[in-house]
Amino acid sequence: MLFPLVTYGYAARILLADNLGQIAYGQSIVAYFAVLSSFGLGFYGTREIAKTYDSSFERSRVFWSLFSLKLFMGALSIAAYALIVLRLDSLDRRLSIILGIAILSAVFNSDWYFQGIEEFKWLTFRNFFVKTIGMSLTLLLVRNTNDLRIFASIIVLSELLLNIFMFIRVARLNSIKKTFLKPFRHFFPASFYLGSSLFITISAQIQKTLIGTFIALSDVGYYLAAEKVFHAGLVLVTSLGPAAMARISAEESTDKSASDIIASKTFLWQSFIASALSGLLIVASKDLTVLLFGNAFARASTLLVFISIGLIPKAVVNWVAMNILVPKGNEKAFFWLFVLNAVLSVATAYILMLFFGVLGVAISTAITEIVLLIVVLIVSRQQRVLSRVIGAFRYYLALAVSLSVTFALSMLSSVFFSLPILPRLLLKVVVFGFIFLLVLWLAKDTILMTLANVFRKAIKRRK
Repeated sequence: MLFPLVTYGYAARILLADNLGQIAYGQSIVAYFAVLSSFGLGFYGTREIAKTYDSSFERSRVFWSLFSLKLFMGALSIAAYALIVLRLDSLDRRLSIILGIAILSAVFNSDWYFQGIEEFKWLTFRNFFVKTIGMSLTLLLVRNTNDLRIFASIIVLSELLLNIFMFIRVARLNSIKKTFLKPFRHFFPASFYLGSSLFITISAQIQKTLIGTFIALSDVGYYLAAEKVFHAGLVLVTSLGPAAMARISAEESTDKSASDIIASKTFLWQSFIASALSGLLIVASKDLTVLLFGNAFARASTLLVFISIGLIPKAVVNWVAMNILVPKGNEKAFFWLFVLNAVLSVATAYILMLFFGVLGVAISTAITEIVLLIVVLIVSRQQRVLSRVIGAFRYYLALAVSLSVTFALSMLSSVFFSLPILPRLLLKVVVFGFIFLLVLWLAKDTILMTLANVFRKAIKRRK
């Protein structure tokens, strides 16, 4: 979670906003082709592998069938990228070739397999080494603004090599037979998730694509800085999703009450973390962006505030997708949910961009998530999503109170203005965190009480 912030924070200070924006703009275009090569296996593959939990033979058959499908789609994606993108004069051709390696990397990505068998330690291992290698090489090799392509190469090649390493491990665990290589066995059911994955990618990347196409590459750099900070928090919020989805898929066919308990606990934890992090990002936005990316990226702080507003509704929508729609096999609802997300993202970003520039794009992300949440609450009445949101109201109340108190103190007290940036940032975090936890303590929140009990037991063991 912290490695991308360090890596991009350093790169931002060296390459500056224009060069960083050039990479982000190119990556946003590559992403549309990479998602085609993945063919929705991030969702569908996880579910199918989870269903083979007790049969190694069936798991091997499913894995190689799905991988052969990825291999076929990857070849089509690379060909399409070469024919379409590499012929555009508006893009740096060498940079486009380097970034295009990410399509091949997506073919060998086996995260869906490890999520399906609930071997998350290997995902942790992979992510740790990718981030460590990327950060180390960036600090070592990126020295001036001319090292743009070096930084791009570090990003894509470190990911590719680790994905190949992980794929080799999976291949050794699953014996291959010629009869397993049937790429079209899962074509039609997986295509629902391809559409969903494509619309998710559009929702995530269209902001940078529009900014780079219609505004300026430097503004893509500012937006990327805000987005990197936001995504660090989002990863923490949604980290329970894949684990819960795999377990719910396994339990759904045998014990529905157990799957409901897992889903309920996941929702409360995500609400707790999302409320705390969204408030922290809003409170600390100005000092945090300057501290991480330098004074040249101060403009990113306002973008971060508006993007962070969408964290809570995004967490709820993500929970519905990962804990209700996917485990229960509701492909159509899952598909149309993300169609709506993509349409709202494109429409609101484009319209608001015309009036407010890059700030309008940031505002559009919050509006999109809020509208999407309202729609989800309406269409998910039978799953009692609204009652779960109401049950988590104490977290939203704690967020509102702690934000109000922190902003009031920062406006009225001269201490906040006189302190250097790091002590000022820490003071805001401490004040916000104290008020947030105090409100939940007074409300006797179960999660907070659980954490307090764990903390007490840890202290007793040390004594």
